[in-house]
Amino acid sequence: MSALRKSKRWIVLAAIATSTVISYTYSTFQSTAVDLTKQQLEDLLTISTGPHVGASWTDGDGSDNPIAVFGTASHPILIDDTMIVDQRTGVIQVGDTEGSTFNLALLKLPHGSEFGFLGVARGPTIKHDFLVVNGFRAREQSLVAFGMNLTSAGQLQVVTPTHKLDIPMVPREGCLWTGQWAATYGPEDPRLFWTDAGTPALTYGGFADETENCRTVIFVSDMRHIYAPLAQALKGKIAPPTIQPGDSIHKSLHRAVGHGRNEKNWVAFYPGSTPNPLGVVPHIHYSFAPMRRLEPAFTTPRLVEYHDIIDIDKSREHCVAKAHPEFGWNPIHQATPMYRLTLCARGCLATDHNTILITVGHMKLKPRYAKYFVAFNSTPPYDAISVGPLFSLGEYMFSISADDLTAGLDDAKHINYALTLAPIQDADMAATSKPIATPVKYLDNHFFIDDDVLLTMGHDDDAMYSTMFPVRDAIGRMKLCSEIPA
Repeated sequence: MSALRKSKRWIVLAAIATSTVISYTYSTFQSTAVDLTKQQLEDLLTISTGPHVGASWTDGDGSDNPIAVFGTASHPILIDDTMIVDQRTGVIQVGDTEGSTFNLALLKLPHGSEFGFLGVARGPTIKHDFLVVNGFRAREQSLVAFGMNLTSAGQLQVVTPTHKLDIPMVPREGCLWTGQWAATYGPEDPRLFWTDAGTPALTYGGFADETENCRTVIFVSDMRHIYAPLAQALKGKIAPPTIQPGDSIHKSLHRAVGHGRNEKNWVAFYPGSTPNPLGVVPHIHYSFAPMRRLEPAFTTPRLVEYHDIIDIDKSREHCVAKAHPEFGWNPIHQATPMYRLTLCARGCLATDHNTILITVGHMKLKPRYAKYFVAFNSTPPYDAISVGPLFSLGEYMFSISADDLTAGLDDAKHINYALTLAPIQDADMAATSKPIATPVKYLDNHFFIDDDVLLTMGHDDDAMYSTMFPVRDAIGRMKLCSEIPA
């Protein structure tokens, strides 16, 4: 067991002993549910342990102490951008490019797959002379995919060739209002997650079908349709990929009322504590300020139409904004998908009474992206339960340049943009360890309270980093939405 996991274990046990939240031991397999009362849940979310002790809640709160730092050291994830293979041609990508691979989205794969994690990131931008839009040279954005493993030290390493995904896009009339950015086209903002139906899904920022709109969120229900190495890696682990005749692999997500001309940062989630085998299309958390959730109404071959979930009780719709009032409302937006978190040790039974949804949110303060966790109910209306304090991330394990060496992951000076979370147990880092047995099959992105969190991020739009910290840190010292004035 790693030092991080050992220290995490005692922090959680101490917290439980102090607050009498849950009565269980980590060594006991539990096939029965460990349900929580409302008071136990609130105690668990609000207790201060580990990095929260003595830390500031947020900037400017009058404390001389810094905000909490999660994780020990952040690891860079290195890609050779000169060796990216274009899926359309099967040869190494050529052309005039700018930038590098950054903004890594991550998906944990079933134990025993050919590689442990799927990575999808923003690739270098390709510049084209043959196309000029609004007087500017065309710039083609791209997404790249690769397989990864996690070392015993908690460091992600790329173990397959890097492929540029074949996602055709061209400049759109609906983007002309953006000026020079109308000449920039191609996919961006990848997010990976498991659907309830058990398929590895992707959302990304792409062009809207409507000519009057610019960008929207695109949903791919099964990455195996667009990245063949994943099909081989998962062979025998999940059911083979299928697609209905005439159905599009890339579906636009559309809000029936209030859809904007430049949509992004939609957060996918699936209701309940356990997967619905028929649940392919996700629900969406559309906005944090104010809280807005969407549910799928119907699906066509190219589109998923969403309707707003109506809040009868509006007392929590401004919970995030009021938990961090010093930042106002406009900079607040979502970051990672939402993940199920069961508040007992891995091996217990997940129920609607012990499982919540968690996500990381951002506050955009250029060049900074301040970060915080939010907990939500996993049952309708999927409203917010609590909001965490701002947190920063451990500094670099090693650096690529002297400037980075002195700066570290300083959130005050750098963009450190969180994209995805993955639950980690010992078996994910050590080949000799076996996964902890569970009474039922859970998705591979389902968290339990004794897991670690593997967080991936983009750094300054030109690099990828990851760090690890205990789940218990993620949900500590939260403010309860029920106690924040409406």
